[in-house]
Amino acid sequence: MDSIHLSNQTATVMATAMALLLEPGSLILVNLPPSKQWIYIATLVPAFLVTILLYLDQNITSRIINAPDKGMKKGPAYHVDMLVLAVLIALCSILGLPWLVAATVRSLSHLNSLTKFKASDKESRFSAPVIVSVIETRVTGLLIGILVLLSVLFIAVLKFVPLAVLGGIFLFMGLSSLNGNQFIDRIRFMFMDPKLLPDSSKSNIRRRRVHIFTLIQLACLIILWIVKTGDAALFFPIFILLLVPVRILLGKRVFSEHELAILDAEDESEIKLGM
Repeated sequence: MDSIHLSNQTATVMATAMALLLEPGSLILVNLPPSKQWIYIATLVPAFLVTILLYLDQNITSRIINAPDKGMKKGPAYHVDMLVLAVLIALCSILGLPWLVAATVRSLSHLNSLTKFKASDKESRFSAPVIVSVIETRVTGLLIGILVLLSVLFIAVLKFVPLAVLGGIFLFMGLSSLNGNQFIDRIRFMFMDPKLLPDSSKSNIRRRRVHIFTLIQLACLIILWIVKTGDAALFFPIFILLLVPVRILLGKRVFSEHELAILDAEDESEIKLGM
């Protein structure tokens, strides 16, 4: 009965929202008294912050998924994706529904589940598996969407799933997506004997330079984590955006563009550390 009641409530809300959209002047969703008209302008600030966050989240995830080392054959469609998302986010905002945006961890897990791997020919134990092929299909995404929609009918059962189980699932997804991550590998290499470090076809970079780059990345990650979990979480998108000038500053003051081009390369997961 609870699921039926929830379905009736959802249908009522959707019907009311559609009726409001069809009425003249329906674009003004909130009527404020003249003394509080300034709120319309004030909302531009959080809207701008959310726009930055959604834009970066979508494009960073798309960039990772479409990286050359992922083995994708079909070309990316960054502009089309952003256009579709902009329309959907506008509709979801009007209807009071959650926003749609690419999720990095789930997207990587989805891609890995459709990827065929083989063991690397390199003898190093740090060599990542080699991608053979990727099944590029829309069927899995469609089925995931259908199952998410059908989950509304099983809320009465799903509420008995312990939160620890859900946390374990997300933890597994996050850890499994770290395989072959350059940042994680470079942190691990900092505590290894130089003689045991993997070899790579990348250009030579002195170990000290690589460690400095890794420590700077780690410091940025810690700052982002503190901001996200603290009282300044509202300004988290601004700090994400500030990573761009940090990257530009590193190329002018700390590293050469040649070094950053090697450290930022995507086609290999290992960096040759020079002595």
